[in-house]
Amino acid sequence: MFEVIMPKIGVLMETGKIEKWIKKEGDKVEVGDILLEIMTDKVSMEVEAANDGILRKILRQEGEDVPVLEVIAFIGEENEEIPEVSKSKASATVKEPEVAKTEKKEAVAQSAAKNSNPSQVKISPLAKKLAEEKGVDLSAVKGTGPGGRIVKEDILAAAESKTVTKDASPSQGAVSQLAADSGQINVKSSAPLKGIRKIIAEKMVQSKATMPHIILTSVACVDNLIALRERLKDKAKNLGADLNITDLIIKIAANTLREHIKINSSLQNENFIIYDDINIGLAVAIEDGLVVPTIFNTDKLGLLDIAKKRKELVEKAKQSSLGLDELNRGTFTISNLGMFGVRNFTAIINPPQAAILTVGTIYKQLALENDDIVEKSYMDFCLAVDHRIIDGADAAKYLQRFVEFAENPELLVF
Repeated sequence: MFEVIMPKIGVLMETGKIEKWIKKEGDKVEVGDILLEIMTDKVSMEVEAANDGILRKILRQEGEDVPVLEVIAFIGEENEEIPEVSKSKASATVKEPEVAKTEKKEAVAQSAAKNSNPSQVKISPLAKKLAEEKGVDLSAVKGTGPGGRIVKEDILAAAESKTVTKDASPSQGAVSQLAADSGQINVKSSAPLKGIRKIIAEKMVQSKATMPHIILTSVACVDNLIALRERLKDKAKNLGADLNITDLIIKIAANTLREHIKINSSLQNENFIIYDDINIGLAVAIEDGLVVPTIFNTDKLGLLDIAKKRKELVEKAKQSSLGLDELNRGTFTISNLGMFGVRNFTAIINPPQAAILTVGTIYKQLALENDDIVEKSYMDFCLAVDHRIIDGADAAKYLQRFVEFAENPELLVF
């Protein structure tokens, strides 16, 4: 008899939510078959069978939050006796070799949106997402990928032909009732908070409830930063990198963290952890919410490497093709809304990290220089820190040094 456990994806994952069982009790399964879909604090993902056999018993049901490494089902032979396992003791029954084997198998599974018949359709995660967005009926699509797998090009072709789309308009029944209950207020739509949007909501509430935030704001003249980017952008382009101001800011943030390493920290289980690795997460807005892919060992990377990695991660985030490892082990986060014209804003810390830096748009302002009035470019930066472990003075020293680098980027060693 083989155990199916709730996988542990990343060292900080504590629970996973069972979204849907693809296989039912009594179904025959083979290694690699999709058993169920779960939602972690990072992504929605599929859990594959690590063994051949029959799905004999499902212990945890759809909608339940389950501790990691807890037994959630058994796979075995048709007449094999099913062990008695209580929920409270389930995780203790998992043998380490099986855990390691299962974790390895499941950690490579890619996140995917659900479709109407997942157990019958082989489809890539990106193709699934496109099918939902474009209202494509998967039962009418023939896959051209390996083994008949449906890939992105199949969905795009189906959507263009307009012959296999389904009605994706929301049901009006519940909306109409809600509108009636609301008196004269017309309601556009109403749906339960779920998936990654629900996870984001829960994490933000957790962050604000458990972390006393202290927020500091500084302004930097970025004329020299802009000039440096202008000098380097063509050379960077010839080397295959699209260098922008965000890349320079990521580099500055990482170098400043190396000098003020206390900011690169976390409070977990009453332990004040200061990380030696500087792994900067970059907040990226996607259709379903927000993801924070990680640039590892950022302080050790040159500008060109940062620019290439930033572009790669942003593109993968928008295509819903980020790997699980790319969403874990961040130690500090940067959130940039400058492209939307936002001058300054504050952000909620991404737990279990202890700090987040926000970046505003570049704006012009008159200044006095050598008795002359001149126009200069400025940016606002806000640093939010967990006041339980980072004092205001330490945060101020970090931000002060960050601004010094931003105004004098020649201080950086690239």
